[in-house]
Amino acid sequence: MSSEQRVSKLHFPAAITDAQVALDPFIPGSPNSFTKLPDNIGKATWEVWYFDALSPSGDSAVTISFWRDAMTKEGFRAQVHALLPDGTTVGSDNPLLESTVASDSSSVTGTWCSPASPDGETPAQEASFKIRNDATSACLSFKLATVQGTLDLATSDKYQPPNLPDEKSASFTPGVYLVRSIPLASAAVDLTFSCGSSLSFTNGSGAHQRNWSSLPWPVLMDLNYYLAAEVGPYTIRLMHITSRLDRALPYRVNALLFRDNQLVLNVTGREHVSFIQPFVLFRPLFDGGSAGKEAAVRGTFPDMTNTGFLVDFVDPSEKRHWQFEVGHFKPWWNYPTGPPQLGTGNSGFLERLVGGLVSEQGQTEGFEGRGLGGQCTVPDMDKLTELMKLGALQQQQTKQGD
Repeated sequence: MSSEQRVSKLHFPAAITDAQVALDPFIPGSPNSFTKLPDNIGKATWEVWYFDALSPSGDSAVTISFWRDAMTKEGFRAQVHALLPDGTTVGSDNPLLESTVASDSSSVTGTWCSPASPDGETPAQEASFKIRNDATSACLSFKLATVQGTLDLATSDKYQPPNLPDEKSASFTPGVYLVRSIPLASAAVDLTFSCGSSLSFTNGSGAHQRNWSSLPWPVLMDLNYYLAAEVGPYTIRLMHITSRLDRALPYRVNALLFRDNQLVLNVTGREHVSFIQPFVLFRPLFDGGSAGKEAAVRGTFPDMTNTGFLVDFVDPSEKRHWQFEVGHFKPWWNYPTGPPQLGTGNSGFLERLVGGLVSEQGQTEGFEGRGLGGQCTVPDMDKLTELMKLGALQQQQTKQGD
């Protein structure tokens, strides 16, 4: 792994450029924690450091995303979304004006911050992460108007993470890189929110992953789904995408299955059935599954009619098959990803899972568990362009009418 000392400090909006920006190259065998956009950010390029944590009881969770992109006009984002034990939700984007990523021989540190306002009414704000280069821990800290506190991830002494990927296996789908820097860790959370609520637990489960791309979401994909779950002795980490850049073979999956903290199956690449290689099948459910129609939960957007998914892990060489039914259990967040008439959005859920190993007689282990899931659909670029042209025409006609 590289121990090169580097510092990247970007200021918003000076770092945003209309020119094309090349991403720093992928580093094989590395967590790739240092920024891929060290000098400036193009209108289409983006990268994210993503962290999540699920409580031991499975009734609460938090997701945190540090973004370097040009998606907002207010600053670089340090997103925090929390689901509390009573079912209430807390979420904030936290745009900040400065993003600094620094590397040394032991770790990579990221700091998103804004200075205090000149009149002193708004105090300085800061959100930060520190990730060890050996991918054994991550420490996050928040001193924001919306949230204060910490999140810590640490791997166990006995845990053996999968080999860090080469560039081919890290290329999740055309145009997008995915590196599961810390796929399995113990999580400790201590957060207090401006609304007066708090979230605190230890011995939870958590993960950290990195994503980056030089292309905007409307070009990249139709549907994306993320799952982090604990089901009895099993831990699941799954990302599924429907690509727009490969219509012949659009379905991509990156999935890890652990049992008792030991890796059982690692699947990356196209979703397909194989008689030789391990594979994952991913199918939507629309009727509430085993929980029944009365318990069905859906996203709030027109294109999210499913109530969950059926996920099959298959290892042909060992003749082993695991099946897990994932059902949306508690709504978490819902926000649009395009104009209302296109019906696209991003929805988060606390998930209910049932399943396990399938026996030769066809019987499935009945382990039950919880997980956090995020489901996102994105409008097609052509439809967005058409609506923008229509909006500009209507605005012109309105001005002429005046």
